[in-house]
Order: sequence, then structure tokens, then C-alpha cells
Amino acid sequence: MKNRKYFFYIVVFLCSMLVTSLFLVLLPDDLRADQSGDFKGYYEPLATNLLLGRGYSLDGKRFCTYYPPGFPLIIAGQFWIARVFSLSESIVNLATNVVLVAFTITIFFHLTSKITKKISALIATCLLMTYPFLLWLTKQPNSEIPFITFLFLSFSVFLSASLWKKKNNLWFLLSGLLLGISILIR
Repeated sequence: MKNRKYFFYIVVFLCSMLVTSLFLVLLPDDLRADQSGDFKGYYEPLATNLLLGRGYSLDGKRFCTYYPPGFPLIIAGQFWIARVFSLSESIVNLATNVVLVAFTITIFFHLTSKITKKISALIATCLLMTYPFLLWLTKQPNSEIPFITFLFLSFSVFLSASLWKKKNNLWFLLSGLLLGISILIR
């Protein structure tokens, strides 16, 4: 029975990666443009400065506080991976978004399967997997994707800890920590 449980998680993860990837492949070229100026004007230069050792600053002097610091750190990590493996930064960003969305949907399946029947959880997961707004967010660098991932992970840890017969406060602490990380991203 345990193997079957993990089977569903793996299938949900792979199906969501497939659906998201298909969306990105089938998206017309004229709709691929980034509508947000925040990435080019703030996140990308800040992440580049972090990688170059200029600190958490746009001009090398003043500490940036306009947006939370989590997303620029994630972007800096993506840029580092792109440089180490000689990949395009946009490809690494898209791949990260696809994996995070698949992970988020898998977490959503875990949450819904804890509180409803499996078939209801699968239906709700399929609806989220094909939700146009979520798919739309994957096409460009947005802080929403990692934010939602950490938010759902926090809820999942909290719900699981609440449902366990033997309460362990460390799981509630982990849930709060994950919630704090999500807040630092968005």
C-alpha cells in the first residue's frame, strides 16, 4: 500500500511537469514576452551584483530594501547554475519554474489527499495542474512560483503535524520557518 501512495505522488509530479512543459512549448512566440519590468530593472541586476560580490545592492553602495530578499537570492542561484553548466539563464529559469510548479502541485495533492478522498484529491490536482493562471506564471521569472511552493509546503507540514497522534513541536517550528521563507520571497 505504501508503494502505491508514492506511485501517485510520482505520477502527479511527472504529469504536472508534462502539462507545464507542453504549455510552454505550445505558447505562441508573441505571448512569451515578459510583461513585468521588475525582473530586468531590479531582480536581475541585484542577482548579478550578488554573484559578482558587490553585495545586496543595485549601485554597489545602498542596501536594497524595495522588495523582499528571497527571490533575488533564488535568481542568483539560477544564474550561478547557468554559468557553471554553460546554460542560458532563461532556460535555467524556465526549468526551475517547471520543477517548482510540479513540486507545488504534488504538495497540493498531498494536502488534498489528507482531507478528502483520493479521487477528489486527484480531480482537484488535475484542475490546478491545468489552471491557466498558474501555467501563465511559469513562462517568465516571477516570484510567485517559489512563493507558492514554500507556502504550500508550510501548509503541508503544518497539516501533517496537526494530524499526527504524537505531537512534535519541531514540525510546527519547521512549518513556521517555511512560512517565513515564503514571506521573504514575496
